[in-house]
Amino acid sequence: MHPAGTLVRAYGAKTTPPLQVIDAARTLVYMGGIDDRATTDPVTRPYGCSVEYRAATIS
Repeated sequence: MHPAGTLVRAYGAKTTPPLQVIDAARTLVYMGGIDDRATTDPVTRPYGCSVEYRAATIS
């Protein structure tokens, strides 16, 4: 659980379950849907439930 959503906001998550592949240099190398189709595209259409971000709170 990451209530502030800092990481998912930083990587632009749009749906859940999210699939973002991040390499050792912390570079986003794939973002998209989870499926069994091979692709060379770094971004594919995500599907699932949409992510709703909470308003940021200052403490």
